[in-house]
Amino acid sequence: MALRHTYFSAAGFNPLPYIDRWLHPYRLTTTVTLRGRTVRIHWTDRALDAVANRTAPLYVEMQLYFSCVVKKRVLFYETLPASDFIVAGPRLHVRARTVESDICSPEDFAAGYPARRELSSAGAMRMVPRTLWLDYQGGQWVGEMAVGDP
Repeated sequence: MALRHTYFSAAGFNPLPYIDRWLHPYRLTTTVTLRGRTVRIHWTDRALDAVANRTAPLYVEMQLYFSCVVKKRVLFYETLPASDFIVAGPRLHVRARTVESDICSPEDFAAGYPARRELSSAGAMRMVPRTLWLDYQGGQWVGEMAVGDP
């Protein structure tokens, strides 16, 4: 059977780009160096469009939060909260922080993640995320990170 008589022909509908986008939404990639380590940043087309439509930079903080449990958090800021962000692309700045909780109480932990201090020991400085995934869904920024290799 000739290719021109199938769904994959030039005149017909080709579903492969749609399937690829569905299976691999985080296909756009860049890398930055934080604390001497390479961090891969992946984002979707939606996130790329949302960043491109911004007039001010988006600041993304990857945070390892030590409390009763260890939590990985990705925080988004509209204005510059600190000066130690790295430029990851046009209008996209990132940083990584390792912080310690002020208290180990489930109520306080759930209410707002109170941080006592940023950890600056040699071990804490080696704790750098390896991968960051960014998306923009329903008017909200969504992010995930991985500390080890995925």
